[in-house]
Amino acid sequence: MKKINIPMVRLHAQQLISPDFTEVKDVVAWMGAIQAQQPRMAKLALGIRTRGATMEQIRQALDHGEILRTHVLRPTWHYVSPNDIRWMLKLSCNRLKSAYASSMKGHGLNITEQMYDTANQHIYDMLSGGKSLTKQQITERMAEKGLPSDTVFMNRFLENAECEALICSGPEVGNTHTYMLLDERVAPMPLPTKDEALSKLARNYFRSHAPATLDDFCWWSGLSMKEARLGVEIIEKELQKVVLNDKTYLLHDSCSIDIKEKESFIFLPAYDEYIIAYKYRGDVLQASHNSKAFTNNGIFFPLILQNGRAMGNWKMTLTRRNIAINTSYFDNDAPTTLSAAEEKARLQLISFHN
Repeated sequence: MKKINIPMVRLHAQQLISPDFTEVKDVVAWMGAIQAQQPRMAKLALGIRTRGATMEQIRQALDHGEILRTHVLRPTWHYVSPNDIRWMLKLSCNRLKSAYASSMKGHGLNITEQMYDTANQHIYDMLSGGKSLTKQQITERMAEKGLPSDTVFMNRFLENAECEALICSGPEVGNTHTYMLLDERVAPMPLPTKDEALSKLARNYFRSHAPATLDDFCWWSGLSMKEARLGVEIIEKELQKVVLNDKTYLLHDSCSIDIKEKESFIFLPAYDEYIIAYKYRGDVLQASHNSKAFTNNGIFFPLILQNGRAMGNWKMTLTRRNIAINTSYFDNDAPTTLSAAEEKARLQLISFHN
């Protein structure tokens, strides 16, 4: 296979250039899962991948349950499709529970299975009947029942309930996340076998994140290397391989590689899949700039992309009357040729929030 332009192929696969979809739910289904740690930034990550999307459109998709926000894959927030949430949780559950237990141990604390069962029953009772409650509301009611209700315990109780497919996201109250019973949000459906789930996850990833390596997929999915490799092997006939700089990249057959370089300027949200979904980020980010893109303890910053390569940071300030966007470039000064492209990206960002 001829040499490929990795940033340009990824921009198209990730729907960051010429997006194919006009519905937010279709973007999430295509991507498989989209990290959603910071709600406003996560909504923007959906917005820049959906033709003509606005913040309000994405809020409505969340409120109507067309997309769901929960802890899955790696133990952090993700947007997922209602059709995928149960099998993804089943595939992730043991690893998530192990991570949660390790976190509790780090705090010198322990939660027994009986405590989890009791918490689950109380959560079920308070949400049953189509109710949605915020974390604060659930915390107050748990305290009334005599269960530990400080932040550490409540995080674990709620994350465990998500992991066991008891709860998922409900409609937002203002900008505040709520929880609902999953069975009342999404009708139960047959689950695929583990091999089928592994292959589906691999297919979702390599069609939307290509070119990527097996190590990248293992990192993104939270799977063991053995599981990640099996998922890739099952769909091997759908994948192409290309070796660049001693790395073996995989591309799904649905990915186009004959893509001409196209000028693009993108305000990339913090924790965006374009950066966070890869173990190795050197294809789009110079190593010397890593500290300006993310910290060693896992905080990811908003980035400016030019032609698929990270070249600076941006920050947005929202007031009732104005949206201000400030930029800074890794090489201190923005090239003058970017002024028109940057202004267009600014207007698109403002339009999305308005």
